[in-house]
This record gives sequence, structure tokens and C-alpha cells, in this order.
Amino acid sequence: MARRTIRKTAHPTFTSQPRRPTSVAQKCPSDILFEIFKLLVTAETDLPDFREPQGDIREARMAVRALPNSFSRRFAPQNVSQVCRQWRYAARNCASLWARVAVHEPADALYDGNAMLGFHRKIRDRLALSGKAPLTLSAAVGYGFLDSRLCANKDRRYIAEMFSIFLELAGHERHRWKRVSLISFASPFEDSIELRDFPLLEELSLRFLPPSRYERKSPIEIDLSTCTELASLKLDGDFDVSFGDTPLEKLTHVEIFRHERSPETSFGSFDTVHTFNLCRSAPFLVVLILDIFPNTSTEVIIIEFDDNSNDAKNSKLLHLPHLTELRIRTADKHEDVVDEVSDFLDLLDLPSLRTLELEFAPEYGVEELIERSGCRITEFSVDGSRFLRERGRHLEYEGSTDECFLEWLEVMPDLQSLSMHRFELSPDLVRCLILEQKQESVANSGEEETSTISRDGGHLEDETATVPDDDAGNDVDGAASSDEDGEDRDLNLFYSLKHISLHHCKLSEKSPEMDGLLVAMLGSRLKGVEGSMGKLEEFYSLDSDMDNMPAVENRDCRGVD
Repeated sequence: MARRTIRKTAHPTFTSQPRRPTSVAQKCPSDILFEIFKLLVTAETDLPDFREPQGDIREARMAVRALPNSFSRRFAPQNVSQVCRQWRYAARNCASLWARVAVHEPADALYDGNAMLGFHRKIRDRLALSGKAPLTLSAAVGYGFLDSRLCANKDRRYIAEMFSIFLELAGHERHRWKRVSLISFASPFEDSIELRDFPLLEELSLRFLPPSRYERKSPIEIDLSTCTELASLKLDGDFDVSFGDTPLEKLTHVEIFRHERSPETSFGSFDTVHTFNLCRSAPFLVVLILDIFPNTSTEVIIIEFDDNSNDAKNSKLLHLPHLTELRIRTADKHEDVVDEVSDFLDLLDLPSLRTLELEFAPEYGVEELIERSGCRITEFSVDGSRFLRERGRHLEYEGSTDECFLEWLEVMPDLQSLSMHRFELSPDLVRCLILEQKQESVANSGEEETSTISRDGGHLEDETATVPDDDAGNDVDGAASSDEDGEDRDLNLFYSLKHISLHHCKLSEKSPEMDGLLVAMLGSRLKGVEGSMGKLEEFYSLDSDMDNMPAVENRDCRGVD
């Protein structure tokens, strides 16, 4: 029987796979990795800003939904710490990477108890990784509701519990708070709370929905007496703010206002006394935006003059040399606030003021403020809601409202932007806004002048700006050349006006004459229209009586070169 011989051939054997070459990123020293990782989280350190439009809850929810969450997969430190051992070591030992704690969750995110425990653990671990680095805190919860008034009691409890956990853990580290933004679209606290002792705080932004008229709760107390580093303060809700006697020399930006539900609350916490104390504590303010409510306390502002000389009075003024933007919103408040704000304005000296927003009230000494300060207003916004709302009460003032408003405008020769909210436009007011040279062409001709109108950035070659006929033109010229009292008035108010915005404005009368006056005013100011000396680039009308006019049909009317 034949035998089969089997020979074994030796083959090379490998006990391990060949290693891949080390990448350049893995060879980087730890200090270089630290700097690279810091750049990764730079974009995630911005705090949300919901200043405009004021109280727009829907847009605020969409903005919050897009914010990065510290516990999501998009969070940069969490990602880079899982690449390799060296990167994990570098990320875990860079405390500043973990110094931002961002929680952006809908109200139903933590319905079960395990999720709430996990939330507690994540916040605790993140604060531990941040070491002693200054903290940036951002929390926004409850944005899942289209209408906060539909928020169920169960959801309110979860929102309150989430905020309680967050503030309980982060509150122990408030000596490290540097930049803080807390937002809730439902009342976040079942009980009143106090916020105090923030020695490193530079930026504070709080937006809490005020309780409804059926929920009587105390305002949230905020003590800023230790915040010597504070530079920006933005509050939206019901807050009781105290500044103490500590000078806030780094504070330059202040916004304190309420949501659109403020008309449901007759009185708020922030009044002219708070405003006076704020301005006295922060002499370097640049932007000041306030919702001011009537003073319900016994505290008043008392300034005693040693004598009646102008020098003595000037020495008692609130001198804010750096303030460029002042917005005071009072139109939806009780009428008692008008006299209080008027007295406050009489105390101001604002030489650098450029942007001004006020309720239209003849009591306000706007002319005196501008002349006393020597400022040049380039942007002016006025709210006439109270006059439209209280017309049935037959409020009467000395002189017409048109005269008062024109007196305000006459001390603003450099005005470039005019915004009017819930204002009533009369024929006399529109006549005074027609530039003189255009008035002459209107009076001398009953022809039609064509101008190219742009709607939403497009060009319409077939649009015409119709100038009134001879009778209407003579009416325009005669009424504009002299007023009823026989006083001379500068007809050419603010040649440099570039933007006009009308929001919910009404016409005192609807007639062909009024339509002709509005078209003549636009024709005299639109940049690029033949014979016009104006520089108007945009005329915007929203929910106003002018929306259906041919010249402003689509709410956007721009002159084209």
C-alpha cells in the first residue's frame, strides 16, 4: 500500500497587526491641544438675545430650539474627549472647556424620575469638570408650547423642578458665575427666590414669563450690589432689582422690560426711583432700555437746590456722557407714569444721545432735554397708543398734538430714521413733512410724475406716484406755507431722513386729498425721484391705513436711483 507523504511548509506568522502611523494631531503637546479645543467651543459660548421683537414668543422658541445643548452629541468637548486617550486626557484636564453649562430642553424632556436624576447627575459632573474656571450658564426650558397659557400644571411643575435643580447645583458656584442666561416660557418658580452675591458676574440675561393675572406672586429679587464687574444686564419679566451704593462703573448695557402680557398687570416693580438709582450707580451707561411702571412705594426722588441759579440746577442733573441709546416704554402702563417719567427726563443730561424712543406725551420736555444736552438725534421712535386708546375720554392738552409732535421734530435736524407706532396722522402733520422744493413742483403742475418703486428688492417699472391735481396741489402749498397760528415754521424738516416706519398707524381721515398728501410727501423725499431733494431709502407700513394705497401697497417702498 502506497504511503502519502505530507510535507509542511513554513509560513511567516504575525502575532499582532501592524500599527498605523501616529497622526500629527495625536503628536501635539497638551498645551496646543488646549488652545485648539478652546476654538471649538467659541461658537457655543454666545448667549441668546431676544430683544427684538419684544415679547415674540414664537421666534424665541425657534431660536432656543437651535441652541446647542451641553449634553448633546454636538457639544465639542464631549466629542473630542472620545477620539483617543491623549485627547481625552487633554479635554478632561482643560477646565475652561467645561465651564459652559447649557441646558436647552422642552418641558416634556424630563417627565420620568430617571430622566430627572440623570439631569441632576449631568449638571453635577459638568460643574466638577469645570474646576475653578469662571462659569457661563445658559438654561432655557419649556419652549415646546406655542402658547404659554396652555401650559398644563404638570408641565409647570416639571419646569419649576428643572430650574430648582439647576439653580441648586449652580447656586453653590455663584462666586464663579461670569455670564448667565436663564429663559423660561412658563412661570419657572413656585416660590419667590432671591439672586445675590455674584462677584465675577459680567453678563446677566433673565427672561421669565410673568405670572398671569390670576397668579399673585412676588417678583424675583435680584441684588447687584456686589457685581462690580457687571457690564450687561438684560431682564424680561417681573423683577425687583436693587443696586445698593456700589458703583457699577463697568455697566454699559441695560435692558429691563416685560413680555407682551404686561398690560394684564397694572403695576410692575421697576419705576422711576429704580431708574434714578440705576443711572446714579452706572455713570458709564451706553444703552438704556426700560419698561417703567408707576411708583407704588412711598419712596420718591427728592433733589433740593441750594438756590435757583442754573449752575446749581446743572450740578444736580444726572450726567450720562456716554449714553447713546435711550428707550423708555410706558404706553401700556397706567397714566400715572407719564408725570413721573416727565420729571425723570427733566433730570437728564445726555450729550452723546443718538437714539431716542418715548411714548408720545405732551408732558415730556423733549425739546428741553435735547437743547440742554446738546445732543443730535438720528433715530427716533414714538408710540401714540395712549391717545388712540383713551380718545373716548376726551383728553385735552394745550395746543394740538400735531403742534407738540412737530416741536419735537424741529429739534432733530439730523434725524435719519423715524418710527411711529399706533400714531394718528392728520393732514396738517403730513403737509409739514413735505419738502419745500417738491411742494413748489406740486403747486405749479398737476401732471403725473412716474417713479420706479421697488417691492421687496424688486423693480416695478409700471408703478406711478400720482401727484394731486391743481386744487389739491394749491391746498398742499397753502397749508404748508403757514400754519393756523401764523407762526413761521421750518418746512424742510430733516432733509437727511432715510427710513420711515409706520406700525399700526391710522389716518385721521380717508379722502383723495389725504392720499394725495401722502404721495406728495413720499415724492418729495424718495431718493432718486426727479425734483426730490430727499434721501428717503425706505418707507415701511405694517397694519396701517396706508397699506392699501397704490404707492405703499406692499408695505415696502424704496426710491431707486
